[in-house]
Amino acid sequence: MSSLRRKQRQQREEAIKRAADLLFQEQGFSQTNVEDIAARAEVGVATIYKYFGSKAGILCQLLWPDVAAIREAGEQVLMNPPPDPAEAVFKLVSSYKFGDHWAHKELLKGLIGFDLGYGEPFEALRREVDSFIATQIRELLENAARQGKLRQGLDLADMATVIYAILNHNFQDYIVAERDMDDATYLKRLRRHIFLLFEGWRAAAAITPARRQSLRRA
Repeated sequence: MSSLRRKQRQQREEAIKRAADLLFQEQGFSQTNVEDIAARAEVGVATIYKYFGSKAGILCQLLWPDVAAIREAGEQVLMNPPPDPAEAVFKLVSSYKFGDHWAHKELLKGLIGFDLGYGEPFEALRREVDSFIATQIRELLENAARQGKLRQGLDLADMATVIYAILNHNFQDYIVAERDMDDATYLKRLRRHIFLLFEGWRAAAAITPARRQSLRRA
């Protein structure tokens, strides 16, 4: 492929992604069809299928940079986590946001997959996100366990699974709540859920005097 043809293809691809991004935000992923995207981008429908395979392929291309940023945000937390294990886990999971797309819930509804069947690119993205988030949560728990901050005998894999389930539950509610949930409400509720888990997971020696007093009052 000549440099001119390569440049023209890149321009068409960018036009398609810009058009799809706006349409997904405006009317939602499931309500947008390939014909809508082609019309907005001023390209043929066949061109979209040739370049991306499907509208799910476009969504994946839009979100892969966000996924890379999310992974990096998690790595930064792992490098210097807060000393309290619950605070550390909350800081980690609250860093998992899809960049500028986080505020655009209609687009993000494509991720939670109430109507799956969009093909391998979409599932590959979901598997990638599931894999590295679970790994990062497990790594944070292992670090806390080595420092004696968790009760002995706890299964770290099970703990990571529960934390990820809590994260997914709150994420889905953030996206589809009948009463629009803002970011502050999402974070407040996620923090409350994470800290409730750790009421039973902290080692007794890791509970601060102030926390012990609040538990007695409760």
